[in-house]
Amino acid sequence: GDFIGGIIGSIFSLAGVILFYVAIKEQRKDININQENLRLQNIALNQQVEEFKAQKTELIETRKVYEEQTNNKIKI
Repeated sequence: GDFIGGIIGSIFSLAGVILFYVAIKEQRKDININQENLRLQNIALNQQVEEFKAQKTELIETRKVYEEQTNNKIKI
């Protein structure tokens, strides 16, 4: 009984260590994937910021043209 219990206990302990190692490796992969996704989201956010800046500039220019046309109509 002690012999079988000792062997089975050792096998379960080894299986636990192996599973723990596999879990750590998978977590490392997940962390790397999450870091890459975060980097890509950061790039996309920066592109959106640049797009909003361009839209703001375009709206300012459009407003200037509108005001010039409105002022010209009032003078006439």
